[in-house]
Amino acid sequence: MEEQQRSTSVYVSILKLGLACLLSVCFSASLLAQVQVEFSGNRKCKDDHLLQILRVDTSNTHDDIVSKVQRIRNLSAVVNAEVDSIGKNYIRIKVEEGITTIPLVAFGGIEDNQWFLAGLKELSLFGRSIEGTAFYRNNQGEHSGYFSLRVPYVKGTHWGYSFEAQRYASLEPLQFGELSSTYRYLNYTVGGTIIKEFKYRHFLEAGASFLYEDYEQRDDIFIQGAPASGKIRKVLYKLTHSIDRVNRHAINFGGWSINQHFQVIDDIDSGYDAFLIYWADILYFRRLQAMGGNLAARVRLGVSSNNDTPFAPFVLDSQVTIRGVGNRVDRGTAVAVLNLEYRQQFFAKGNFAGQIVGFSDLGNWRTPGGDFDQLTMNENLVHFVGLGTRIIWTRSNQAVFRIDYGVNTMDDQQRGIVLGLGHYF
Repeated sequence: MEEQQRSTSVYVSILKLGLACLLSVCFSASLLAQVQVEFSGNRKCKDDHLLQILRVDTSNTHDDIVSKVQRIRNLSAVVNAEVDSIGKNYIRIKVEEGITTIPLVAFGGIEDNQWFLAGLKELSLFGRSIEGTAFYRNNQGEHSGYFSLRVPYVKGTHWGYSFEAQRYASLEPLQFGELSSTYRYLNYTVGGTIIKEFKYRHFLEAGASFLYEDYEQRDDIFIQGAPASGKIRKVLYKLTHSIDRVNRHAINFGGWSINQHFQVIDDIDSGYDAFLIYWADILYFRRLQAMGGNLAARVRLGVSSNNDTPFAPFVLDSQVTIRGVGNRVDRGTAVAVLNLEYRQQFFAKGNFAGQIVGFSDLGNWRTPGGDFDQLTMNENLVHFVGLGTRIIWTRSNQAVFRIDYGVNTMDDQQRGIVLGLGHYF
C-alpha cells in the first residue's frame, strides 16, 4: 500500500512539474507576444504593410526586430528608418518617407540614331509597395507606349499579380549574312503574371502575354532569305525567379541579387516551332565606406533557340546594355554583357548629393543562326568606356539624374551620350 502511495506521489510530482514547465513556456510566449512594434512618421505607408515587411513574430527579441529595420529602409517609398525608442514591451520605429511619384526621363543616341523617353512611375500606390509605370518612348520618330502595374501583396498575403501592356515601334538594321537591311518593327503586347513570395524578397512569377508583330522592309535592297514584311500573332509563356539581397544605405548599395527569366514563345500564324528564351541578370554591390565610394557590377547572360526569324530577342543598344552605342544597333540569339561602375561621392549638401562615375560596358552577341563560338570572338565584341555623373535628390531613393558619355575602345569615332533618371542598373 505504501509503495502504491509513493508511486502515485511520484506521478503527481511529475505532472505538477510538467504543468509548471508548460505554464512557464506559455507565459514567456505571452511576454514575447506583448512586444509591440509601433511606427511614427509614416503618413503614406500603412502600419500593417510595414509589419508584413518586418515579419515579426513571438520568437523575435528586441535585437531581432532592430536588425530587421533594414527591411523597412529597403522599401521604395522609404528614405530612412531608425529605432526611435525601446521599452520593455515595445519598439517604436521612426520612418522617413520619400517622394514616391517619380518622373521618367531618358535620352540617348549617336549621329542619326536617337531616342528619348518620358513618363511617370509610382513606387508605392496606396502605401502598399504597389508599383505603377507609364511612359512614352520615341525611337527615331517611331512612337511607343508602355503601362504596367505590379501588386506584390494582395490583402496582406504573400500572393500578388502584375499586368502590362505596350506598343513598341522602332527602325532596326537587321543582319542577313554579310548584308543588312532596315525594317520598321511594331509590337503590341498585353499580359500578366501571378506572383508568389516564398521568403523575404524571394519571388516566383508565372504568367502569359499575347503579342502581335508587324514588320516591313524599308529599303529597296533585295537579300536572299530576307522577308519583305510580316504580321504574326504569338503567345508568350513566362516564368521569373528572383532573389534580392541588396541593401540600401543612403545613396549607396551593398549586396547581390539575381533575376532569372524563362520564356516559351509560340508562333500562332507562321507555323514556326515554339522557341525558348532564357536570360539572367546578376548584380553585385560593395560599399567602400572609408572612401565614400560604391562598386557596382552587372552580368547579363542569355540564350534563345529561335534561328528562323531575324527579330532575335537580345538587343544591342544604349538603353539597357552598352552606353554610347546608339539605339537598336543589333539583335542576337545569345548575349553576354558585363557592366562595371565605380561611383564616387563628391558632394552632399542638404537634400542633394553627387557622384562621379567611371564605367566599362563590354558585350558580345550571337547572330541568328550563328554558333556559340561567336560569343568568344572579336567579330561582334563591343566595348565602351566612359565617365558620368549622378545628381541625387535624397528625398526619394530613385530620384537620380544620370549623364553618361561612352566611347568605343575599338573605334574612338563611335561615341554617344546617354541621359536618364535612375541608376543604369
